[in-house]
Amino acid sequence: MNKPYPEQLGEWIKGTRPAQRDQYLVAFLAVSDDVRAALAAGFSMCSIWRHLHALGRIPFGYDTFLKHVHRMQKSSAPAQQARPALPAKGNRAPAHAPAPAGFTFNPVPKKEELL
Repeated sequence: MNKPYPEQLGEWIKGTRPAQRDQYLVAFLAVSDDVRAALAAGFSMCSIWRHLHALGRIPFGYDTFLKHVHRMQKSSAPAQQARPALPAKGNRAPAHAPAPAGFTFNPVPKKEELL
């Protein structure tokens, strides 16, 4: 009798070698706390990568390192809404400012303006 598909898939995954990019992500996640601390201390990304690469803690190149750092920074940044800042209390514009001079569209035509 055949095994259920999830069991077959699990056995196949155990027998295969993980993709290189998966290994790189795991390696970056292992050093991500150190990278955050070094960036907060003011070190450049190039210096951090060179040091971690020299120690053998990350096997990938600088471009891959930058991609992972930018993704980490984007995911940890607080969600900011694109809302304009409110002016100071005394400088607020009225709720309905007068319409600017010039053309204004009126969907209901005036009879005297028609031909």
